Amino acid sequence: MVTLINPYVAGNPVGDSPAFIGRAGVGEVALTANEYKTAERLKNDYWLYVVYNCASTPQVHVIHDPVRMVWQPIVKVEHYHIGADVVLRFQDLP
Repeated sequence: MVTLINPYVAGNPVGDSPAFIGRAGVGEVALTANEYKTAERLKNDYWLYVVYNCASTPQVHVIHDPVRMVWQPIVKVEHYHIGADVVLRFQDLP
């Protein structure tokens, strides 16, 4: 996965809100939840620039309204929890 390099660049000639993502080779691309929601909201005013092969011969891929592609959400662990019964069963008695 890669991270967004610069989500907004003023004066972009092809759109008001471009996103730039670069990779040394060719691989998966990810947007943060906020970046995805912004792309969803702006639709035709959002452009994604993915640059593959940055380490050798860069190839720029320009995608207008990237939300129309089939993105898969990445689920990450925010919290861990256990019930009171487990706490009571595992308590260390002095």
